[in-house]
Amino acid sequence: MGMLTDVVALGKKKPATVLRQPYESAPWFQWKGIGMVELAQLGALLKVAPVQKLVSQFKLLGGEEAVLVSFPAALADSIRELPGKEAKAIAKKWAKTEELEDTKPADLAEYLTSLAAFLATHQGPYALFLSP
Repeated sequence: MGMLTDVVALGKKKPATVLRQPYESAPWFQWKGIGMVELAQLGALLKVAPVQKLVSQFKLLGGEEAVLVSFPAALADSIRELPGKEAKAIAKKWAKTEELEDTKPADLAEYLTSLAAFLATHQGPYALFLSP
C-alpha cells in the first residue's frame, strides 16, 4: 500500500489544527503516491528550481506518524498557472522520471490539471500531508 500524499490548502488554519482534524479542518486534494521528490522533479521540469533546491523547501510543519510539510509557494504558483494544453506535454516528460516510470502520462496530466484547479480555487499557503 502506498503513502498518502495529499495537498492541503491551509489558508489561515494552523498545521496543528489540520493534523488534529484531518479532512475536516481544511480543503484537501487527495491523490496517492506523488510525494516531495516527484513534486520537486515536476518543479524542475517547470523550471521553478533544481530538484535538490525544491526538495529542501519542503519543511516540516508538524506531526509524528502523519506529518505536514510546507508546499513551496513558487511550485504551487507554477502548477496553478500551467495551461491545460501544456499539462499533457509536461506529464509525458514527468512520466520518464525514475520514480514515475510505471505511471501513465494521461494519469499525470489528470493529476496536474486537477491540482491546478484545486490551487486556483483554494487559498494558500499549502502543505503536503504524508501518512503511511
